[in-house]
Amino acid sequence: MKLTVCGSSSKGNTMILTYNDISIILDAGINPKIVKKALNWNIRNIGFTIITHEHSDHSKYIQHYLDMGIKVYMPKSMSTKYKSTNVVAVEERKQYADGHFKIIPFAVPHDGAECYAYLIYAGEHRIAWLTDLEYCPYVFKKQKLTDIFCECNYQKGKVDTQSANYNHKIRGHMSDTTALEFVKVNANECLSNVILLHMNKESCNPDEVIEKMKKVACGANVDVAEAGKSWILRKGDECPF
Repeated sequence: MKLTVCGSSSKGNTMILTYNDISIILDAGINPKIVKKALNWNIRNIGFTIITHEHSDHSKYIQHYLDMGIKVYMPKSMSTKYKSTNVVAVEERKQYADGHFKIIPFAVPHDGAECYAYLIYAGEHRIAWLTDLEYCPYVFKKQKLTDIFCECNYQKGKVDTQSANYNHKIRGHMSDTTALEFVKVNANECLSNVILLHMNKESCNPDEVIEKMKKVACGANVDVAEAGKSWILRKGDECPF
């Protein structure tokens, strides 16, 4: 399995998750030209797209995927904006099977917007993907997650409390302490990778957070999502050759 980041910030969010040569698009906030280039222009192998919420840095290019005939899973409140049989309005905690993948959306708080995080299953991988949320109301100990893609937007001591978007940041994004607690609660012997999303480097020091995260992640690889980065998702002690 491979994870490729096309963007993970307030400027735009899209990642590509590839398994058995089929790719799914996680959020649609990055120009599709960048996404297609990351796929080596092999767009026929796009299985579907998943949307977390309506904000444009996650949803701006939905119509582009629909126009290509690609199925897009999205919150119900967004679905009425698009006239396409390829729109799937998701229901919370309902399982959707699509090719090699199974996804389960679950609602998370994001400053009043309808927002979903997702469990994603493919082969032996059991992934929790969470971005743009204040906190996660669920624990996934029984699922024995193998990979966590989790927002870590800011460190409380580094946030400008006088900023115009301060309330939105606090109510709509995950702090380092909240992200640490989520990983700590869900860490297990199967956890192999923790990828930290949507990090604002003006209010979050990546090196500090990675160091802290490694202490609670049961030996998993820990890294920060940035445009252009990619990982082959494997166990931390697995030989890369």
